[in-house]
Amino acid sequence: MLNTQTEEIHRIESMERAMEQRLKRYHQLRQAANAFNLSLTLDDLLESIVRSAGELIPGADHVLLYLAEPDSLKMELRKVWRRLGSATIKEKRGDAFDQWVLRQGQPLLVEEAGKDFRFPESAAEKAGRTFGSLLAVPLITEHRFLGVLRLESAQAHGVGPDDLRLVRILGDLASLGIENSHLYTRTAQLAMTDDLTGLAVRE
Repeated sequence: MLNTQTEEIHRIESMERAMEQRLKRYHQLRQAANAFNLSLTLDDLLESIVRSAGELIPGADHVLLYLAEPDSLKMELRKVWRRLGSATIKEKRGDAFDQWVLRQGQPLLVEEAGKDFRFPESAAEKAGRTFGSLLAVPLITEHRFLGVLRLESAQAHGVGPDDLRLVRILGDLASLGIENSHLYTRTAQLAMTDDLTGLAVRE
């Protein structure tokens, strides 16, 4: 009986720790949403997104944010967050993993790079840096593709399904923030120029 009670106490304590961690992460998501709403310029917003993602997922060593060009959908690396001591990112247009997210329009989780049947073993090596696992979510609003938010870990299984669920929520918030930033910029431009002639509006 004593052993059974001890095991039950340990189980309850473990559940409490897991619940505390979950509540902490959702509190971080709420803080991120507030930060996104306060970031009117696109550059400030993108910086806030990658920083929030890195702080939200402890196992991530890199956070990369690609934005897609509206017409061609070519992706450009716009922001990078690095944990201290991690390698520099050289790839600026995305790789096979990012292209998969672009084509499928679906989140991606690769828990062991080089062992995922969807990608050749050399796919991770072509990125020019070493990582053991990654997750990526599409940034989409009203069926419009905006880009990709990607997190990498140096370790296999460094990121997992629970992390992906949180980053999907963060990606939805980020997508809305990016769209609002575009609208804000467009509104500011219209306020300064005549929509028909393109000439500056006289005050």
